[in-house]
Amino acid sequence: MTDLISISFLALSLALAGAIIARHDIRPDKPGLLAIVLLVAGAVLAGPSPWSALPLSFLPAMLAGLLLVPAVAITRSFGRIDMIAILFHQDFGFEGASLAGIRNEITTGVLAATVALLSLLGLNALAGSPALLLPGATVVMLAANPILRHGLARLPTRPKDSDLANRLVDPPLAPSEPLPDILIVYLEGTDRRFADTRVFGQTYAGLAEFAAEGLSLTRIGQVAGTNWSVAGMTASQAGVPILPRGFQFKTGADKLSRFMPDLHFLGDHLAALGYERHFLVGNEADFAGTGAMYRTHCIPEITSGKTVTSLFPPDEVMAAQVSWFMDDQMVLDAARKVHARLAPSANPIALIVETIGPHGPKGCLSRRWTTGGKAEETHDIAHSVECLTTEVLELVEDLRAATVERRRQLRVVLLSDHLNHTPSLAKAGPEFEGYNTAILWGDPRHVGKVIDRPASMMDLYPTLLDWLGWSPAPVAAGLGRSLLSAPQTLVEEFGLAGLDAMLVSDARLAARLWADGGKGSGSS
Repeated sequence: MTDLISISFLALSLALAGAIIARHDIRPDKPGLLAIVLLVAGAVLAGPSPWSALPLSFLPAMLAGLLLVPAVAITRSFGRIDMIAILFHQDFGFEGASLAGIRNEITTGVLAATVALLSLLGLNALAGSPALLLPGATVVMLAANPILRHGLARLPTRPKDSDLANRLVDPPLAPSEPLPDILIVYLEGTDRRFADTRVFGQTYAGLAEFAAEGLSLTRIGQVAGTNWSVAGMTASQAGVPILPRGFQFKTGADKLSRFMPDLHFLGDHLAALGYERHFLVGNEADFAGTGAMYRTHCIPEITSGKTVTSLFPPDEVMAAQVSWFMDDQMVLDAARKVHARLAPSANPIALIVETIGPHGPKGCLSRRWTTGGKAEETHDIAHSVECLTTEVLELVEDLRAATVERRRQLRVVLLSDHLNHTPSLAKAGPEFEGYNTAILWGDPRHVGKVIDRPASMMDLYPTLLDWLGWSPAPVAAGLGRSLLSAPQTLVEEFGLAGLDAMLVSDARLAARLWADGGKGSGSS
């Protein structure tokens, strides 16, 4: 009877650990604690004999369990395993960042795997070491590992027929005068799901009001190679995704100095038109190749990390520090300072700003939104969205006033860089869920206009050129097609799933994106 109770306890402990591993939307605290209690109870009742020796068949199970830890940590952090993003970050580095931001998810993976393995070991001994228990468990854990599944799936998969490499377009530059000042703000993880008032209330109200004064693109979906920050910026500024050349990026020793050098980016056009060009972000710019992307394509002035903090007194810097980045309040204040410094120039100004607030799985609140006056992390992602958008819209108002003083027009572009990474967010309605925010403000011809054509982040770049009047219609750029003038986007032609399947298996396109024929613009 004691063995039966112990087996029951260990089986329930194993089931709970398996549920935590398999379901990223399960909060691990209560079922995890219960799993540990059941494991301890089962071990006490079973006595020392099940744990006295490790059978050889347990070693493969142990290895399979350990391999689950990174998969669990990534899935619980970002809701999914994106091997393109993993390969890219591995190759381009994590400058200025650390794993501290996902330490809870790593701990969850380690504890769940440990509980599962100890439960298996006890069950194996108490059940008389059945021949198939441990080998079967090993197979289940390997099959449950999404990283291994991805690798195995790539081996037999034949690339889908694709002519995408032949569809890449270098957009001609034919600007209209006068050239406006431009502000582009990437609203980290602030996708359109937050616009669903039935689910998120007034979280998105400020952006909704702003969108009513401009052009709103409401069906910007997310395709492969565009779903992390630098990938979203690349797609919206070059019309292409980031794709790996095989299992590794083979960009050589200069990988951090030349980023898709043969392609035309927005920065290349801004340089050709004589813009003062500047990029601002709260962490180190060389994180994951971001600085390489901007420097390669003619935006050499970057305010990031230590450069941001040098603009403010030490006590303010200490209050703004969260983990490995500075809060959005400091980044947006830095944008004001940079704009004020550039304002005396006779040249038009282009500022590009990347924020962090609602990143996910945790958000960040700037100092002004916390009771202690120090920036802090939060699990209330919706609140961090509301706070961020309030701060950004205040920046827009300040720059509007400054631009009037400069006697120039101002164009404002507000974009989510990718869909929010928080796996436990409530689902919004189908007209909101899965779509990025894209608002273009400042052209009186498009006030209050809404375009709901199916598209991707790649289509934002040609749409932006079209909206600015810088390229003859119909405008195409990279793989993107203007939602204002082009007859069909790739998403309309193939669907999101169809385009995804083409992108992830198109080695010729990936090679074309990373080709370096020596025509890169550099940082002039």
